[in-house]
Amino acid sequence: GPPAPRGVLGPARPGGVGVGTLFSAPAVRRAVTDDHEAAVTEAFPAVDRIEDDDLREGVVRAWTLALEETGWALAEVPWFPPLQAELGVPNERLVGHVRAVVDASEALADAFDAPASSALVLAGGLVHDVSKCYEFAPPDGSETALHALLGHPHYGVAPAARRSVGARAAREA
Repeated sequence: GPPAPRGVLGPARPGGVGVGTLFSAPAVRRAVTDDHEAAVTEAFPAVDRIEDDDLREGVVRAWTLALEETGWALAEVPWFPPLQAELGVPNERLVGHVRAVVDASEALADAFDAPASSALVLAGGLVHDVSKCYEFAPPDGSETALHALLGHPHYGVAPAARRSVGARAAREA
């Protein structure tokens, strides 16, 4: 196969995403596929409720980018492996958590008459944990160099910003 990608912070982990991959040239990335887009919209029905076309597409592209760059299948991304091990719930997945956060975000925004648009609340809930694709490596959810370096959830802004979600959210906030 091709040589392991190298970035400014060193080589990536074989079979996973490390800090080196995240800061390397984009030539390592695979093309965005319809399969990943379909997985995102199927897993997160709330995407369809984002009325702003650019923001909705940015959410889908942020997740698609994360899946493409890391090799995860969305349905397999773990919720949070260190806490899952501590709580004895090894089979919890991120999709259910994100759905719950979206529901809670909408309810709180309604209850407190939040000044943010409903599209922005939905988008924020949907991308809040996109970093977990980078923090934990497939297939076993082992911690990546990025998780060790930054911890949770600091990297999530990168794929969102690279797909215009962050810039749009900043303008509307």
